[in-house]
Amino acid sequence: MADEGDLARESEDFHNRIALMPFRKKGPAAMSNLYCEDCGGKIPEKRRRAEPGCTRCVVCKNKAEGRGKREIS
Repeated sequence: MADEGDLARESEDFHNRIALMPFRKKGPAAMSNLYCEDCGGKIPEKRRRAEPGCTRCVVCKNKAEGRGKREIS
């Protein structure tokens, strides 16, 4: 028979799983752009694989972050 500690642990695990559900990946990752939305240059395949859903090349992403411009992906 389970004691209070076991029941508390099961309850904690259950509530943790429920709380984390919205943060789990749902379906396939977003598609990356082939071309940068800022400069129009081609985004390398290696970058598109490393950061699914990216919309900017590395140079433009760094510029956007430096300016404080919010990046969606």
